[in-house]
Amino acid sequence: MTTTDAHGLRCATCATALGPADRFCTTCGTPAPTPQGATPTQGWPPQGALRTEGWPPSAGAQRAVPTQGWPPASAPAADQGWPTPAARPTMVPPPKGPPPRTGPPPMGPPMGPPPFMAPPLMAPPPPRRSGGARGAVIAAIVVLAVLAVVGTVLVVRGPWWEEATPTPEVAAPSSAPTSPSRTLPAEPSAALQTQRGSDAGVAESMVGSWAPQLSAKKEGLVVDGQTYDAAAILADHLRLRGEYPDAVLVWSGDYTSFRSTDFWITIVNRPFATPEAANAWCDSAGIGPDDCYAKRLSHSGEAATHTALRPAGSGTGLRDTPVPGGATPVLGDPSWAPGVVGFGSARPVEINANGDPTSYAVGITWDSWGGAQATGRGTAGWYPPNGYASDTRMYPAVIVAYDLGECHGRLGYRSVGWYFPTQGETSLPPENGYRNICDGS
Repeated sequence: MTTTDAHGLRCATCATALGPADRFCTTCGTPAPTPQGATPTQGWPPQGALRTEGWPPSAGAQRAVPTQGWPPASAPAADQGWPTPAARPTMVPPPKGPPPRTGPPPMGPPMGPPPFMAPPLMAPPPPRRSGGARGAVIAAIVVLAVLAVVGTVLVVRGPWWEEATPTPEVAAPSSAPTSPSRTLPAEPSAALQTQRGSDAGVAESMVGSWAPQLSAKKEGLVVDGQTYDAAAILADHLRLRGEYPDAVLVWSGDYTSFRSTDFWITIVNRPFATPEAANAWCDSAGIGPDDCYAKRLSHSGEAATHTALRPAGSGTGLRDTPVPGGATPVLGDPSWAPGVVGFGSARPVEINANGDPTSYAVGITWDSWGGAQATGRGTAGWYPPNGYASDTRMYPAVIVAYDLGECHGRLGYRSVGWYFPTQGETSLPPENGYRNICDGS
């Protein structure tokens, strides 16, 4: 509701008296009501704009100035281009207010202080994109993909340097344990051949060196009442291999350093430069002289120069019988018959008179040597009385060397023979043996 006074209208908000030309209250800026019969200025001020009374002023007229200090005192005159309404009511100076100001005209219609409004929310500017940033993102994705592939390779196949640089194989030392073949055939003869092939490389590496020999067995050999066949020979070798893990199996026919070519030999992979060193190993192992002595594998040398027996009683506490003058007797002389073996040497491990199957004894170990009679144990060929040589079998035998005396300038046993306790024999029969092994006469 609008309030009026004697002069005209009053402001509906603060009751300030308004002149007939006022469009806004000079105190609070509230728009003034239009008097009855009056026509508002066309086109100015714009609709909704805050206006002050008497603007724009007519030429020479006193201008109303808002209390907030607008317009400036240096406002230009009407003749400088400001539009003048065709008909303007007479301006009535406001009862209060600052003096008019001069200055440049405002760039727009004068306005009172606008009500407080919060600044509009502005959307954040879009992120800048550049070729460098996009390239960095792509590079990071590529690096992650490469790392994922490499990680998969490392987990599934192992590091690439392991494939590129395989670990070189290092040969095992000559004294390294040699385990038997993982899968031996069930048939004993085939198992022996398989083990022989498995140990062949190690055996070849021992050629030319001295090593301890532990066993020599052949099929049909009788030792301590046991007749050896392939199964017994295999069991004997595996037993020794269990006690001495670096033992290997060789076939005597593969080397020239054995007198017979049909024996299975168990030898320890302990190479030594001298036969004395190999025999010392047998002593330290506590093995008797009949079960361990020095042997050297060779493809060209003969048995006599590649075999070194141990003194009787070595490793068992037995010793040679003292001989007057300190001389060690030998067994006969090798010249008494052609092709003989073991004659002319002391404590031979093998005796072969180069005759029928009953003419040789092998695997001999001597219980005594140097006295009037020397006694040893081994294996020799035997066949029944009134039998034939083709019936010969190998059985344990006691070897007796006797008739000690001079033999071609040396002290030696001039007779030798053997008997078979397992066949009921208790002593050397008169008809058995060789009576003159010195000169054969």
